Amino acid sequence: MIEGLLIGWGIKGAWSAFGPVLENLAQGVAEDAAKSYVGKCFGSVLSPLNKKPLTKAIGLAVKELLKLLEDELLDADLETCELEAMRDSVAGFLEQNAVQQAIGSLFLEPDYHLDPAIFVKAWQDTPDAPTLPEDFSWDRISKRFSRKVETIREDSEELRETFIRLCSARDSEEQRKLRDLPPEFDLDKYAEALVERFATLSLDSLDTDGVAYNAVRLWNVFVPQSIRECQNYRPQLLELPKEEQQCLIAQGEVDARELEQLERERRDLRRAYFDQTPRPVLEVCADQQLPRLVILGDPGSGKSSLLRYLALEWARDADANRRYTAPLPLLIELRDYNQWPCSKGKGFVSYLHHARTWHRLNQRTLDVLLKTKGRVVLLLDGLDEIFDPKEREQAINDIHRFSNDYPDTRIILTSRVVGYKAQRLRGAGFQDFMLQDLDEEQVEQFLTLWHETTFTDTDEAERKRERLVKAIKDSRPIKLLAGNPLLLTLMAIINRYQELPRDRVLLYEKAAELLLQQWDTER
Repeated sequence: MIEGLLIGWGIKGAWSAFGPVLENLAQGVAEDAAKSYVGKCFGSVLSPLNKKPLTKAIGLAVKELLKLLEDELLDADLETCELEAMRDSVAGFLEQNAVQQAIGSLFLEPDYHLDPAIFVKAWQDTPDAPTLPEDFSWDRISKRFSRKVETIREDSEELRETFIRLCSARDSEEQRKLRDLPPEFDLDKYAEALVERFATLSLDSLDTDGVAYNAVRLWNVFVPQSIRECQNYRPQLLELPKEEQQCLIAQGEVDARELEQLERERRDLRRAYFDQTPRPVLEVCADQQLPRLVILGDPGSGKSSLLRYLALEWARDADANRRYTAPLPLLIELRDYNQWPCSKGKGFVSYLHHARTWHRLNQRTLDVLLKTKGRVVLLLDGLDEIFDPKEREQAINDIHRFSNDYPDTRIILTSRVVGYKAQRLRGAGFQDFMLQDLDEEQVEQFLTLWHETTFTDTDEAERKRERLVKAIKDSRPIKLLAGNPLLLTLMAIINRYQELPRDRVLLYEKAAELLLQQWDTER
């Protein structure tokens, strides 16, 4: 019986270092197919009528998977004896439920996308599994294995008819509607697109006197700030002049009752807010106990840079296998989302699939990933950049709907304080945090990174850096402004050719010249 199975699977003698693993699987099939690997992969669809073709399919598929594993390890310069020492780990890997379900899905669901993360995590969950070589790629194995299974399905008339019959029985109206979707998206290409889109600082609209800042990469100068929880406290709103507060209320940007409540509780709220120990913003963003975050901050405080850095951190991870298990960052700029001309069915998943943007991703695959806990983090940038209050309200409705449809997906939203109405998102479980100004140490860290990155002459870079540090320390008004990342960047650019004005008004004039003198009105 076992010999017959092995022959049917195309196995003759000692064919592979992992051959004994397949022989053990054959032993289980011979004893009881329903309780063996075949039954684990195909579950309820296994019956006496299709036991033979499904048994054949599993044997051929596992054989190909073992061969792909072996080839990948041999390409990484492992010796045959080292492979033989890994047999128990490989057997344990195949026994992982996720691997068995993936094999069954590849045969039964024509549109199924094999996420490399399934194999990565299954190996991590295998007891005593050794660390794989650096250039070992589960992504390559996943893609090649998917193609191998497709070939197995189609090359045998018996298997082809069996799976057509099974798929027809399992089919649904939703699957029929989705048959015309484009190919699955490639995570590596998506990572490359993220880097191309967000790596460079957006300084092209500044009067930089011919200095090429387009080579400055965000990760070269990014300094993580601190953050405080501000679920009830809005210091920026309370510090606005009364006339401006009334104007914002009239425009619908601020809720009068919320502001009145804040005024009554101002003293206690202020004390509670500043009594908090600030937390590193990257730590908060990575905290799995905080599934819904709103990052608030002033204009230029670094909100957009933070989300871009989070996405780039994932995209630039040199360990591709680790990247497949880390949460996939889906970064949407809400200003662009709002301008997307979609007459019906508007939502973030359909936007990522249909909109003509840099990140067209497959809707079916996204739906699967978004329903997997911890697999995706949705980054929504710039709620306040939807200027029409009614359109902003519609975007908030879309956020609500997404959070209900995909409760296992984390969401990080950014906004200025003005234009953000906390109560609308409280019901969806969002918690509010306020970005803090750069402290003195962070300012100096940024200036060091900036001058190292933008100067080729190290002596000149150090002279200019010291001049700017001194200017900030010697002028209290300028020091206060230096906590804002955008203003600090403008100071560094101005400082390249002249000393920094010590007066706040003069500094604003210089910053305005920098921002407006070469402004491209067409853009």
